Amino acid sequence: MLRLVLYDIPSKVQSVYWSSNTLRSRLTLSCKGLPFKAEWVEYHDIAARMKKMGEAPSKRLDGSGLYTLPVLRDANTDAVITDSWEIAEYRERPYPEKSIFANYTKALICVYDVANVRQIR
Repeated sequence: MLRLVLYDIPSKVQSVYWSSNTLRSRLTLSCKGLPFKAEWVEYHDIAARMKKMGEAPSKRLDGSGLYTLPVLRDANTDAVITDSWEIAEYRERPYPEKSIFANYTKALICVYDVANVRQIR
């Protein structure tokens, strides 16, 4: 199996992650035991890098587009997935071993995630 590539934002502080969104994807890849490498993209380079890869921006609530990370590239299936939740859902299809949605908890995790985001705003 080829290693997955997770596009992430570097931090200047060692062992501190810049984005909780990319951290979630990193943690779920690790929990599933999938081999991956981090491809570091500076925050101000995200849009240019994603455009160069031919990726579309993520849709915002107001309908506008925004280039964001994390992005996962899976050379085994030629898939490129954006958004930490979509990455989590994607990993379950081609790699069902060690499910991160154990015992039908996907709906509960989704509700928690939405509530958590609302608390932050």
